[in-house]
Amino acid sequence: MLTREQQELIDEELGYIENIPTLPDIAFRINELVNDPDTSMRQLESVIEMDPMLSSAVLKVVNSSFYGMAREISSLRLALVILGIREIKNLVLSLTVFQSFKDFHLTHSFDYKQFWLHSAVTGQIAKSLAKKLYLKFEGAEFVGGLIHDIGKIVMLEYDTETYSALLDGEGEPSHPLWTREEDHYGFHHGQVGGWLAGLWRLPRRLVAAVLYHIEPDKSPHYQQLVGIVSLANALAHRLEHHSDIDDYVEIIPEHPATDVLMNHTSGLETIDWEQFSRELQSDLERAWEFVRLSQQSLWQTA
Repeated sequence: MLTREQQELIDEELGYIENIPTLPDIAFRINELVNDPDTSMRQLESVIEMDPMLSSAVLKVVNSSFYGMAREISSLRLALVILGIREIKNLVLSLTVFQSFKDFHLTHSFDYKQFWLHSAVTGQIAKSLAKKLYLKFEGAEFVGGLIHDIGKIVMLEYDTETYSALLDGEGEPSHPLWTREEDHYGFHHGQVGGWLAGLWRLPRRLVAAVLYHIEPDKSPHYQQLVGIVSLANALAHRLEHHSDIDDYVEIIPEHPATDVLMNHTSGLETIDWEQFSRELQSDLERAWEFVRLSQQSLWQTA
């Protein structure tokens, strides 16, 4: 994952921050249960129900257009039966990420609404790409997309004034943000996000997806998931700028994630990108519904 030098540099620069986001204990407990082959649905249901706010959020999202269920899901037990334990685990993890950052949306002028929308859109596009390529990540691709940019929030907390200027294009505005971050700090937001995901004890494949989403060709492991999240991130940025189909087709062969995916899976070259670009609007709508319901349920907003 992170090299020793990168780990030490980030530890030295960021380790003292008192309010680094932490995942709720329930996220770790659920992960332990899911990884235990003897865990029953009743046990998992009981743990989720210990957090009424989280339980409510799970059911709201499950019954939203995000999943598009044909019938109302009235209980956690039914949600577990229909979606499966691992899909519910990843949904709970996604929601607890929102819980972890609930106090950050009021602290800076940073556009957190747009940040989380981009994150959720990336996750939704990753989900759509994985489906088209017949890759089964059991929801990890959505979580990877949702958390791929969390390093930005940590860096904003660490050095608000300077990092805000970098976000606004200070330095070399024609250069990507991550290169300007490296020039100034010696590390970029992908590495910081990977560092935080490691502190959270997230599965190694999710740590890799965050750490390498900027440079997917450098990932030594989990190349399919890293490639999917990285390419989804690029497509999400295009979608947010209202690009037409030519823009999508143009970036596919040029993006480093394409080579990664071509080397580790098949089918990318057969995707109808014109059709896919039309489907992206639905991805945007589903992602916004996820963000809206999550923040409404967990941040107590109207």
